[in-house]
Amino acid sequence: LINFMLLFKGTQFLTSGLMNLITGAMKYFACYTLHKDAVLECIEAQGPGTGTFWTMLFDYLGSILLVWLAFAALPWSRNYTCEGPGRRTLSTGEDHDLAISGGLKVRGGRMLKLIKYDVCAFTFSVLVLAVLTACTCDTDFSWDGLSSRPQFKANVYWCIVLYAMLSLPFAALQIP
Repeated sequence: LINFMLLFKGTQFLTSGLMNLITGAMKYFACYTLHKDAVLECIEAQGPGTGTFWTMLFDYLGSILLVWLAFAALPWSRNYTCEGPGRRTLSTGEDHDLAISGGLKVRGGRMLKLIKYDVCAFTFSVLVLAVLTACTCDTDFSWDGLSSRPQFKANVYWCIVLYAMLSLPFAALQIP
């Protein structure tokens, strides 16, 4: 499960972070270059965040919920070792993913610091989304009104990118 969490968050940095950052910048550049006379209309029609809103929201919330669920399942996980071709057995040796936490050995204890960091990063990105929405959207903050506005969709897109870019520490741990 720890490997899953590290790989998931490291991949999130690359896909939802770097790739969406480049894609969003290229969309802005294309609108500016190809539609100089109607840049705003182009951005609202083809810019970042113009995809399906529910897909973006699923990506935003799913990327944190999967990791939290995996972390919550750590106490019930077991180490397996490979012995022979295609055979896996329960490890009888010392568990390598146990750490001391408050005097007790807990599974995934060292991962707890990264999960706390992830919670802070997610909270920060949601706060940025709230501030952006308050500053850039009209006074109608109803869910139906917000989810159909191009500005709010762009705010969500860039906050997804921000949250994914804050996953850099997880990506750094993937380097052998």
